Amino acid sequence: MSGRKYEKGVVNMRWDYREMQKEILPGRETQDWLWEEIEKKAATENRKSVILPWFKAAASVAAAVLVLVVLFPQTSWAEQITGFLKEFFYMDADVEQSIVPNVYEDEGKYGHVRMQIGELLSDGACVYFNICYEATDADGEKWLAEQEFDGENIRFVNINNEEAKSSGCEWELREQEELATEKARYFTFYYRDVSGNFYLKDTARTLFYPMYNSQGIGKIDITTNLDTVSYRLEGEGSPSRYYEPRYLVVSKLSYAVLGKDKGISIKYIDKDGVLQYQMSKGFEEELDQRWEDGRKYGMETVFIMQDGSRLDASVGNGMGGDPIGVPEVDYVVTSGCFNNDEDDWRKNATLKDPEAVAALELDGIHYDLVKEEITE
Repeated sequence: MSGRKYEKGVVNMRWDYREMQKEILPGRETQDWLWEEIEKKAATENRKSVILPWFKAAASVAAAVLVLVVLFPQTSWAEQITGFLKEFFYMDADVEQSIVPNVYEDEGKYGHVRMQIGELLSDGACVYFNICYEATDADGEKWLAEQEFDGENIRFVNINNEEAKSSGCEWELREQEELATEKARYFTFYYRDVSGNFYLKDTARTLFYPMYNSQGIGKIDITTNLDTVSYRLEGEGSPSRYYEPRYLVVSKLSYAVLGKDKGISIKYIDKDGVLQYQMSKGFEEELDQRWEDGRKYGMETVFIMQDGSRLDASVGNGMGGDPIGVPEVDYVVTSGCFNNDEDDWRKNATLKDPEAVAALELDGIHYDLVKEEITE
């Protein structure tokens, strides 16, 4: 058999191995190392025989799998994932390398309980982090067992409006009850600014949270190495005659389509001399029609990659907002995260490569994309 057939066999085997990786192997670095070792081993064998090297490589895979089964005898790799990765992302989310560890710790005014933010992930618009409350003595255990936690007593806040740069936000707190012990409770926190701005990157945000007989207040450093990419939209037409989509800003986690108001709002001065905005009658009627047409959960947004693959944006992202620092733009057409399963809206997908977006579809209107730096 020829060397070319041997290489083809290796490629086919690699595809099968990649499929197996998704089910049982723990961690991208370990997976890649394992495969590299297999390929190195196969490359050094005598290529006069196809069958022998193939079986040697397969035996290496089997041996590695046996080791992993010994190391993780009770649960699959999927069950090893905890925190916000499990709660908010699909299992193939490629963001582990961007998670920031050891973010924040506080024992409060009176002690007894320690609050820790162990991991954080952000692109400047979305923020995810894991919270652990750990009792340090019996009094702390009693408080921890009785304390109620929700999205009102753990939340970002603005103090003296010093960080009020957004026109809206959404957040959610989820408890991982399956991890709870007498001494510890675990939570995941999600926050997203819906204004189309990515201004949270490398800033600090004030967090309120309960502590033993006191109110915890701390500055959380939102550090990220996830970059955003901006594009100019090229195409004719618009989903609405009341706005014109012009730019896309996108990261692995989220996106915003920014545009120009063409009659959405009516500006007026109220009795106190304050400039106010009111939605125009025509745009209200258009939104009513969208509702009747079954598009009430937001604009249908599809990302088309350079390889032809498509990724849907998550539904439920309303329009509006006030972009900051972007020239010739005064309206957020739509913004949100990514989703590849309409039946599981609680999970997000990730955009593997924001640099590889070729086109965008908004309610069926096609736009080609040209990379262009637009933010200050």
